[in-house]
Amino acid sequence: MLWKASGSLAIFLALAGHVAFRDFPVTFQPDEFADLETARFIFPLLFGCLLFLSLLCARLEGGLWHPTYPVLFRSAWSSLCTLAEALLFTELFWLLLFLWAVLFDILGNPLFQNLFGDARFAYPATTVAFAVATQVIGSSERLIAGVLE
Repeated sequence: MLWKASGSLAIFLALAGHVAFRDFPVTFQPDEFADLETARFIFPLLFGCLLFLSLLCARLEGGLWHPTYPVLFRSAWSSLCTLAEALLFTELFWLLLFLWAVLFDILGNPLFQNLFGDARFAYPATTVAFAVATQVIGSSERLIAGVLE
């Protein structure tokens, strides 16, 4: 089952790469990367990784190469709920930072608005917030079980 899943994931990722970059020019400049081409590549990749991790978690949880359907179902939905809750946490984190920046901007101090809008702060902060949310939510079974029920 693991070999079939790995082979299917490899085929899926190869097809996702082909679909994402089939119209891509051979020579390109870094400025030519648009958000649409990046999203066309990243979203199928993330979906494939989420599916593969669900199968792997079902294998580890059930201890069988062919887990039963309830184990697969619970594993897939718990992975999806963890992802959704981590995305919600990250969005709330950015909403809080946005409110913080607006408050200080109203008071006449645009430092935080400039800081939070800078990509050198935004990418690491988003990564850390998402990683912390994934760790906290993944370690608490009650959060996931409550959403699943």
